[in-house]
Amino acid sequence: MQLTLKRLRQKKGLSLTTASKLFGIKAKTLEEIEEYKRVPEYEELVVILKMLGLYYDEIYAIIMNDIALHYNI
Repeated sequence: MQLTLKRLRQKKGLSLTTASKLFGIKAKTLEEIEEYKRVPEYEELVVILKMLGLYYDEIYAIIMNDIALHYNI
């Protein structure tokens, strides 16, 4: 099972709506980030990392791996 931002959020027991409220990010924006339709701005990424209890290098590795799988790189 691949570790994705969505799975990390779900593992914390957060719905998209709840997480977006906690993160201070619109639900649609968070959904687009999770679906790789939008690259998060630095400030958004920092908030998401803090709320999920992750460090930048961990999330970077997850994102890069997911992008590679998504685009068959």
